[in-house]
Amino acid sequence: MTISVIIPVHNGAQTLATCLDALTASTYPAYECIVVNDGSTDGSSTLAATFPVRVLDLSGGPVGAPYARNRGAEAATGEILLFLDADVAVAPDTLARIAASFTGPSAEAVFGSYDTTREPGFLSQYKNLLHHFVHQSGREQASTFWTGCGAIRATTFFAIGGFDEDRRPWTCEDIELGYRLRAAGRAIAFNKDIQVRHLKRWTLRELIRSDVFDRGIPWTLLILQQRAWPDHLNLRRVQQTCAVLVYALLLAVVFLAPLPRLVSLALWGGLFLVAAGSWSDERPHFRLDARMGAGMVVLGVATTAAAVSQQLVGLLCLPGIVMAGLILDRTPAAPQWLRRDAVFNAMVVTFLIGLFGVPFLISNRLGTVVSLVVGLIVIVNRRLYGLFVRHRGVGFAAAIMPFHLLYYLYSVAAFALGVGYYLWEFDPVSAATTRFLPLAAARQTGSFLPSRQWVRQRE
Repeated sequence: MTISVIIPVHNGAQTLATCLDALTASTYPAYECIVVNDGSTDGSSTLAATFPVRVLDLSGGPVGAPYARNRGAEAATGEILLFLDADVAVAPDTLARIAASFTGPSAEAVFGSYDTTREPGFLSQYKNLLHHFVHQSGREQASTFWTGCGAIRATTFFAIGGFDEDRRPWTCEDIELGYRLRAAGRAIAFNKDIQVRHLKRWTLRELIRSDVFDRGIPWTLLILQQRAWPDHLNLRRVQQTCAVLVYALLLAVVFLAPLPRLVSLALWGGLFLVAAGSWSDERPHFRLDARMGAGMVVLGVATTAAAVSQQLVGLLCLPGIVMAGLILDRTPAAPQWLRRDAVFNAMVVTFLIGLFGVPFLISNRLGTVVSLVVGLIVIVNRRLYGLFVRHRGVGFAAAIMPFHLLYYLYSVAAFALGVGYYLWEFDPVSAATTRFLPLAAARQTGSFLPSRQWVRQRE
């Protein structure tokens, strides 16, 4: 059984070499690799050409991952199409596990998850562990698909019509393909033993943008199209419950805290999110671009001024620790243990004291509400926080709390934006299946889509 590995890439040179190195170390011999260069300007195509792969250069790009994946599938010769992201590194036995998943007649598609490998960035560790937990907690008989590391029979892929190239600027083409597969009665399996390393270095800005615009809004549009609320992955009932709790907490804070003190708490929380979100295990530990660096300075000054004016002395500790950390980060003489562990741990301890202590300084009622709701969310997600503790420790799990609460806040906001966009722009009576028929017909007749003439192939 031959596997065609299809890797779309747009300016992914930073991780592509590691991705292809891992693939060449595979113990499964019967595979080919097709790298689809989607308008890269960072030398990704030249880099890929140094490996034993085929490179397809798309002209006029970037045209998007769905288009690139479809062009790669058209050029593939294997019975199995394995879609892999350019920032993913497979294990030596990943391809063998994928091939074994297709030994039975019922399996039409299979996908895996990220593993628990410790990447340098705090946010990367959080995002990868969260993804790992969500997928590993899901049902093995899946109702969706994932192109980070997902495989499908070639005949099934072309029969179903491939990826939807008309979804731009929205994504979630993998989830949408999974919905069509299930609607057609095709089985999708989640294999918990297929785990790959995710190489992406996340920043706070990229994290929110991806969750809102690459997943939240597009997935909402899919849900409205399907007219059915799914109960899997990030949309399980427990996640919906936590979202309700977070917004209930937000309303309680708004009504129980005077506006000036509410602003002080917001600035203080924002400072922690930026500081912890930029932390890396590698030096310099604060990974800040010019915009985020300026934002941290502004938040630090504003938090200090607000805390002094509102006499919330407890909020003053965090700006001081962040400033000391920035100085130590650039002081060669500072001990390694002080530079690496003490600053981050001090930020976490200060945040926990502020989270559960400062609300009581405002009012006992507010402190009680905050403690109860945050504690309930942690209890409801005890398996997730247990995973954080096992793999990264108690301090890491504690530092995750504000990011987890923020996740629920912007996820609900993304859903609301998706609903608004759907009602304003989307045509709910469009026949989605009709636009996939040409790809299937082209594969059956051997004459590919007209867009194939825009592809230049290089061995």
